[in-house]
Amino acid sequence: MLDPPYGGDGIAFFLTHNGSHIPANSLGGCLALFGNCSEFSSSGNAIVAVEFETYEDVDWDPSDNHVGININSIRSVANLTWGRSMSNGSIVDAWITYNSSTQNLSVFLTYLDNPIFSGNSRLSYQVDLTKVLPEWVTIGVSASTGQRMQAFVGVQLDGVPFEVTWVGHWTGGWFGCWWICFEEGKLGQGGFGAVYRGILTDSNLNVAVKVSIGSEQGRKESISEVKIISRLRHRNLVQLMGWCHERGEFLLVYEFMPNNSFDSHLFGGKNMLSWGLRYKIALGLASALFYLHEEWEECVVPRDIKSSNVMLDSNFNTKLGDFGLARLMDHEHGPKTTALAGTLGYMAPEYISTGKASKESDVFSFGVVALEIACGRKSIEPRKESQVSLVAWVWELYGRESLFDAADERLCVDYDMKQMEHLMIVGLWCAHPDYSLRPSIRQAIQVINFEGPLPNLPTNMPVPIHSFCILQRSHEPCKLQIRVTQKLNYSGHAYVDASDGVIQLTRNRADVSLTYSIGRAVFAEEVQLWDSATGTVADFNTHFSFNVSMLYPPNGGDGIAFFLTHNGSHIPANSSGGCLALFGNSSDFCSSGNAIVAVEFDTFEDNWDPSDNHVGININSIRSVANLTWGRSMSNGSIVDAWITYNSSTQNLSVFLTYLDNPIFSGNSRLSYQVDLTKVLPEWVTIGFSASTGRRFQIHNILSWEFNSTEFPLKSHGLDTGPVVGLAVGGSVLVSGVGLVLFVWWKKRISGKEEEDMAFDMSMNSEFDNGKGPKRFSYGELVRATNNFAEEGKLGQGGFGAVYRGVLTDNNLNVAVKVSKGSEQGRKEYISEVKIISRLRHRNLVQLMGWCHERGEFLLVYEFMPNRSLDSHLFGGKNILSWGFRYKISLGLASALLYLHEEWEECVVHRDIKSSNVMLDSNFNTKLGDFGLARLMDHEHGPKTTALAGTLGYMAPEYISTGKASKESDVFSFGVVALEIACGRKSIEPKKESQVSLVAWVWELYGREILFDATDERLCMDYDSKQMEHLMIVGLWCAHPDYSLRPSIRQAIQVLNFEQPLPNLPTIMPVPMYHVPSPSVSSTEHLLSVQVLQ
Repeated sequence: MLDPPYGGDGIAFFLTHNGSHIPANSLGGCLALFGNCSEFSSSGNAIVAVEFETYEDVDWDPSDNHVGININSIRSVANLTWGRSMSNGSIVDAWITYNSSTQNLSVFLTYLDNPIFSGNSRLSYQVDLTKVLPEWVTIGVSASTGQRMQAFVGVQLDGVPFEVTWVGHWTGGWFGCWWICFEEGKLGQGGFGAVYRGILTDSNLNVAVKVSIGSEQGRKESISEVKIISRLRHRNLVQLMGWCHERGEFLLVYEFMPNNSFDSHLFGGKNMLSWGLRYKIALGLASALFYLHEEWEECVVPRDIKSSNVMLDSNFNTKLGDFGLARLMDHEHGPKTTALAGTLGYMAPEYISTGKASKESDVFSFGVVALEIACGRKSIEPRKESQVSLVAWVWELYGRESLFDAADERLCVDYDMKQMEHLMIVGLWCAHPDYSLRPSIRQAIQVINFEGPLPNLPTNMPVPIHSFCILQRSHEPCKLQIRVTQKLNYSGHAYVDASDGVIQLTRNRADVSLTYSIGRAVFAEEVQLWDSATGTVADFNTHFSFNVSMLYPPNGGDGIAFFLTHNGSHIPANSSGGCLALFGNSSDFCSSGNAIVAVEFDTFEDNWDPSDNHVGININSIRSVANLTWGRSMSNGSIVDAWITYNSSTQNLSVFLTYLDNPIFSGNSRLSYQVDLTKVLPEWVTIGFSASTGRRFQIHNILSWEFNSTEFPLKSHGLDTGPVVGLAVGGSVLVSGVGLVLFVWWKKRISGKEEEDMAFDMSMNSEFDNGKGPKRFSYGELVRATNNFAEEGKLGQGGFGAVYRGVLTDNNLNVAVKVSKGSEQGRKEYISEVKIISRLRHRNLVQLMGWCHERGEFLLVYEFMPNRSLDSHLFGGKNILSWGFRYKISLGLASALLYLHEEWEECVVHRDIKSSNVMLDSNFNTKLGDFGLARLMDHEHGPKTTALAGTLGYMAPEYISTGKASKESDVFSFGVVALEIACGRKSIEPKKESQVSLVAWVWELYGREILFDATDERLCMDYDSKQMEHLMIVGLWCAHPDYSLRPSIRQAIQVLNFEQPLPNLPTIMPVPMYHVPSPSVSSTEHLLSVQVLQ
C-alpha cells in the first residue's frame, strides 16, 4: 500500500470460460471479476477464483486481510483470515492445487522472507469443477482498486506454459509467459531441470517440455542443446521442436515419448521389456551413436550416454536424447573439451582422469548401457559388495566361463542365447578400461549384427592406472581396488597385492623381514615434459591417494615419494631408510647424475629433516629445497589425498594435501616452489612412486593414481591427457513522482539484463532456424547474389534447370543457385527437393540453405561446391583424381546412401544416383545432391512410387520394367558409379560397340580373370590393388541384374572397409527377363535382346 494504513483491494487467481473479459463496474472489491458486486451470484460468469483480499468490504468480506475461494460470486464459499499483512510489500508465495479424485481445491501461502511462517496458512474446499466450469478454460490473475489504492508489483507462477495478457486498472497491457504447475504432468527431474508433458493447442500434438531455472550452467547446456540437436536428423534421435527463454527460464520442447525412458523399464517397475525389444533398443542406440560419431557434418560426442537418456517412442524405437553436455569435434581431430561432465558409472576412466571426452569415452558408456540391457541391473550397485561395478562383475563371470549367469533373471531364460552372448561381450569390449583396445561403434554394430566375429577378451579385466571412488551412503572411507596392470613397472620389493589390488611399495608379509625394504612403481611409458625444438614446456597435474601405516606405534619408519626422473633410472644401492629409494648415499645431497625432482611425504626425522611429519620438495638431493611440517600424522593409516601441479608459465610446482575422512582439513596444507624443470630434467621423463624402510618399518600403499599432462600426450599411449534525495510535497505529486522514479530505476536496472537476454535469444533463434531448415530468400536477393544470373557464373545445366554461382551479400557466403521455369514437372521436383533434403543432415549430403518461388520461377540455394561434380573430374577433362580421393569419394557416397536408406526417420529412395549428382567440397569430400526425384518410404514397407524417373545407364532393370523404385534400385545405381570411379569411363559408351554397357564389360573381364584390365589407364597403375579389386567387385555385386542378389548398402560398406570377405559372383553376368530400351541416340524405340538365364 502506498499510503498506509489506507490500503486498497487485493488480487485474485481465476479460471473462467473462454472469451471472458473485464465486466463494467468491477472496480474496488469486485477485483475485476464481477460487474456488480451486489449480484453475488451469476451463472453466466462461470468463474472459480481464489482471492487474496486486503480491504474489508462489509457486505461480503470477513476481514481486511483474508484468503477466499469464490465460485461464481464475490462472496467466498470458504475463507481464511490471514495472520500477517499481505499489503506491506512482502513477497507472498502461493500454491493452488486441485485434486480431481477428491475434488479438493486447496490454497497454501507462505512468505519469501519466512518460508516456515507458522500462522494458519492453508485453506481448502471441495468442489466438482465439471459442474461449474466448461471443458476448456482461460486462467489468469486479476486485481482492481477503488477509492483507495495499492500497487500490485508482480506474480510468478510455476509449471506448464501458456501466454496471458495482463488486464486490470493499469494504463497499458503487459504481455508475458506464465506457468502453472500440474504435478501429475511431470515426467521427470534431471540435472538440467524438470520435464513436463504438454499438448500444443494449434496442432493437438503431444510434446515434452524441459524446464530449467536460468543458472549459468543451465544457460550453457540450453545453448549447447539447441546448437547441436536442432541440426541433427536421425531416426534414433529425439527431435527438438522448439524453445523458449523468458523470465529467467530456459524451455526446450521435444517430441513426446509415450514409453518414457529406458531406465524406467529396466529399473523403475514398469512392464518388463521382452528380449526382442531390448536387442532392438541396443541396435538403435548404436545406430544413433554411429551417426553422431561418423556420419554427421561434425563429430558429436554426447558425453552423457546412459539408460535414462535413452527414450522410447510408441513402438519402442530408440530415441537418444539430452544433448546438454554434448560437444562437437572435427572428424579428423581429437577431443577439444576438458571440462568433466557426465554420470558416474557411465564415464570412462581416461575421461575421469583427463576431462577429455572422445568417441572412445562414448563407446565406453554405450558398453555399460549394453550390459544394463542384458543384465537388468544398474551400472553401480553399492548394496552388492562383491558386485558394485556391473562391468567388473560381468567380466569376472566371463573369465569363469559363466557369462549367462549375468543375464537378467526376470527374462526367465526367454532370450536368444546368441544375441545375449554377443551383446554382453560387445558390452565388455566397449567398456574395456584401455580406450585404445575398445572398438569403434561401427565395429560394435557389426558384431551385434553377427557380421563380425566376437573379440577375444582377456579372462581377467585389465584396469588402467586411473580409478575413482564410489562413496557409500554411510560416507565411510572407500576401499579402492586396482587390479594388475601392464602399464606399471615394479622394482625392488614393490608389487601389487593380488588379494585387494593395492600397490605395495615395500614388503608387507609376515614371513619376511620388513626392515631395510625398498621399492618403486613407475609408469611403463615415458612422459614428454618439454620440447627442445620449440621450447614449449608442459603443464602437468597428478592426483593420488595413499596411506602409510606404522605397525608398532610410535616407532614408525620412513615415508613415501612421488618423483620424476630420467628414463632408465633404477633404485641405487644404499638407498634404504631416509633415502626413500631415491638417492644412493644420504651424505651426497646433490648429484647432477641423479636428475630427480621429487615430492616426499616423510614420516621419520633424519639428520637433514625439519621434523618427523613433513612434506618436502626435493631437487637432485634428499635435502628438501622447500618443506612444510604437516599438522596431522601421515603414518596412522588414514587415507591421504595429494595433488601435485606444475604451471610452466609461472614455473610453480605446488603440493596440496587433504584427508579422505576430512576433506576440508584446516591445517597448513599447501607447499610450493618455483623451479624451471627444463634446467633439471630431460625432455622425456619417467614418473612414479618410491618408498623405503630402515631399522624401523611401516607399510606404504598407493590406492589410486591419476596423471595428466596438458601439453603433450604420453609417448605411444595417446592419453590426452544513490540514495533517494529530497522529499516531495503534496499527495498527487508524491504518487506520480514515486511512480516515475521507480519506473526509471527499474528500466535502468534491467536494461543490461535485457540486452544480454536479447543477444542470447538472437543466438538461439539463429541456431534453431539454421537447424530447422532452409530460409526463404527474396528474388531480389538472389538476383544480386548471382549478378542477375550472369552467364559467366553458370555452373551447369540439368533436367531441372540451370545452376549459377552466387555470393550472399549479408555474409559473403558462396552459394549455388538452381533455377527452373515453372513447369508442372519442375514444381513437383522443387516441392520434393525442399520437403526432403531440408530435413536431412549428414556429412555427405549437400546442404539446402534456402528457396524462393517468385515470378513463375523456382529457385533453390545450396552450399557451394568448389570442386564441382564427380563426373567433371572423371570425364570432363579436369585434373585426374588420385586413387586415394576416388576411394574416399566412393565410401562417402555409400555412407550417404546408408543414412538415406536405414538411418533417417523414413527411408529415402534417391532415384537418381549418378556421378553428376555427386558433388565435391573443397577437401574433395562427397556431397550427394539433387533430391528432385527422391521419394519417401516407411522403413518397414516397400516402394510406393511407380512413376519412372532417372537416368539411363544408372537405372536398375526391374525399375525400368515396373517403375517401382526401391533401396535395391539405388544400390544398383551406386554400383554403376563405383565402376565409373574405378574405370574412369561412363556407364554407357555408344561409341564402343563391344563395350556399350560398363557393367557388362567389367563383368566379362571379371569372368576372364583379368579384372584389372578395366582400371582407369590414366592412373598409370598408381592405386592400391586391394582397394581397386574390392571397389570393382562391390560395383558388380551392387549392379547385379537380379535385385534379390544385390547387397544392402551396409553390406557393401563392410566389404569396402575390408570388414567382410568379397562375394563370389558368377563368371557370366546373369541377365533378368526385363525388356529395356536401347541407349541409341535415335528416337526410334529399340529392345535389347535377352539371353537365356543359365
